[in-house]
Amino acid sequence: QLTDPEELIFSYTPLEDPAVYVGVWDGFLKHMEKVTGRRVRFFQVQSYAAQMEALRSGRLHIAGVNTGSTPVAVNCAGFAPFAMMAMADNSFGYEMEIIVPAASPVQTPADLKGKTIAFSAPTSNSGFKAPSAILRTEFGLEAEKDYQTTFSGKHDTSILGVVHEDYEAAAIANADGASERGGQSPPYEEWTKDELYERAQELDVEGRSDMTKDELIDALRNG
Repeated sequence: QLTDPEELIFSYTPLEDPAVYVGVWDGFLKHMEKVTGRRVRFFQVQSYAAQMEALRSGRLHIAGVNTGSTPVAVNCAGFAPFAMMAMADNSFGYEMEIIVPAASPVQTPADLKGKTIAFSAPTSNSGFKAPSAILRTEFGLEAEKDYQTTFSGKHDTSILGVVHEDYEAAAIANADGASERGGQSPPYEEWTKDELYERAQELDVEGRSDMTKDELIDALRNG
């Protein structure tokens, strides 16, 4: 069953809004069904670790894996890379950026000293490995010495955290879709209590279970 499944499961890297990517991958999934003669289902994982475990256990068959997780996927989960995403002109790649709130006094890498920087995950190349290495080698800033680290779990979550000033700064990949979603995020007052609670869970806000909507907003904004 693991080597010859009737249904193929495909996933992409963790995202804040999985529903957005169901449509993005629809054409690819239909093409895969045509060439394999099998049902293909999109399944959005909630974390990089969950994706690695699903690959390792055989519950996930085809995956879009982030750059930083690829060595782990190959060595620990039997992943076999065979293609990469590219533009129509065969160009590929992205850039790492460190973003801050619009009104932040942080304007240069040196200003990050003493601040807390949100990274997506320890396995992420653009969301942790590259920025922490660049900050150390090019700007002399050491993690946990010159600045503190926290992990959001996803690039989109880091962007939203900066938009709502939950994070002083965040390292992200400059994907257009993620940036647009972050920039268009409504203020907390327009969120439902369930959405606020989920956000509080991501940020590990203490006492969130007993908070009212207004208290959740205050905790998220000022905690």
